[in-house]
Amino acid sequence: MLAFAHLISKAIITKPCLMRQITTTSIRNGKFFADAEDKRLDQHYMDIFNDPNIDGFFLRGAMQDLHELDIIPDPDICDAVLRACRRVNDFALAIRFIESLKEKCVLRRWTHKWLLDKIKPTMDELGIPTLEEMNYDKPELFVPMSDWWWERKWYKEYGFDKHGYEY
Repeated sequence: MLAFAHLISKAIITKPCLMRQITTTSIRNGKFFADAEDKRLDQHYMDIFNDPNIDGFFLRGAMQDLHELDIIPDPDICDAVLRACRRVNDFALAIRFIESLKEKCVLRRWTHKWLLDKIKPTMDELGIPTLEEMNYDKPELFVPMSDWWWERKWYKEYGFDKHGYEY
C-alpha cells in the first residue's frame, strides 16, 4: 500500500498535470450523484423520525447523526424531529434541536428565520416555544455591576486612564 502511494506521489511530482486530472475527475463525479444522494438521505431520516416505535435512545442517536452532517435539514425533517420528540415526551430534546438549528445557520441568519417560519405551525401545534419566546437568546444571569469589575480597581491602582472607567 505504501509503495503504491509512493508511486502516485512520485508521478504527481514529476507530472503536475496528473494532480489536476485526479482532482477534477473526483469533483465532477461527486456532483453527478449529489441530487440522488440528497433525496435518499432525506428519506432515510424521514423514515427514522416517523417511526412510531422510536424511543429516546434511537431518537438521540439519529439526531446526533443528523447534526454531525454538514447540512441544514429540510423543514419536513425538522417537523418529523419535533413530532418524534413529542412522541417520546422529551421537551428538552426539542429545544436542543432548535438550538442546534440556530447554530448551524450562524453564517446565514436569513436561513434560520426562513426555517423557523416553516416549522412554526408545527411548533405551535405541539406547544414548543421558540428560543426568543423563552428568552434563551440572551444571557440569563448577567447583571452589569461595574463596582465588581476587577479592571476598575486595576486602572485606579496603576493610574491608567481608560475611557468609560471613571473612578
